[in-house]
Amino acid sequence: MKLVCKQCNIELTKHLIKLQNLNLLNENDGEDYIPSGFYIIGDGSYDSNSKGKIIINLNDLINSKHHSDASRG
Repeated sequence: MKLVCKQCNIELTKHLIKLQNLNLLNENDGEDYIPSGFYIIGDGSYDSNSKGKIIINLNDLINSKHHSDASRG
């Protein structure tokens, strides 16, 4: 899977695979929570705002840039 920006259609991630073995998640401070190359769908246990959201390793993020959002005014 690759994430793509809805606004400009540019790829935002490298190719990612759903992490099946959740024992590989790491909750140690200062270390990656999720291994590079994988994603999970948040269930809200890590952060209550993460439920239903795609969680990736920041090292897999590419071509990211801010788009203004008029609805956040």
